[in-house]
Amino acid sequence: MAGFKLNRTSEDIRRELMDILPEKLSDCDNVKIINNDILKIDVNELIKNEFGNRSICVCANLPYYITTPILMYLLESDVAFRSITVMIQNEVAARLVAKPGSADYGAITAVLGYYGKATRLFKVSAGCFMPAPKVDSAVVRI
Repeated sequence: MAGFKLNRTSEDIRRELMDILPEKLSDCDNVKIINNDILKIDVNELIKNEFGNRSICVCANLPYYITTPILMYLLESDVAFRSITVMIQNEVAARLVAKPGSADYGAITAVLGYYGKATRLFKVSAGCFMPAPKVDSAVVRI
């Protein structure tokens, strides 16, 4: 692959995606690419200004270290999301979908249960990525 760097930073990847995605998704009138830090914007204002009264679904690949803050920010907003679908570290996914009384059940599980129901959709092995991370991932829908 011409121009492929093995040790790309997250900023490199972000720039590459922002070069590619608008063109690749130009025919999708139901997709809006917003290149911003979710924790630094007013999500309620953003949704109101960008989407009006339309039903909103969130789809994201979240780094494990910021999964809980982002999910809490979205859930505690005034936005009635239709769904939130995230790819997260497999161990974090286990906590999100844990049953009361299980070893994985914790505060985030309880809070999440107040706002919706988390369902693990499927596992994504580390080998699906290049370079491969040290952990597996899972896709969870709330």
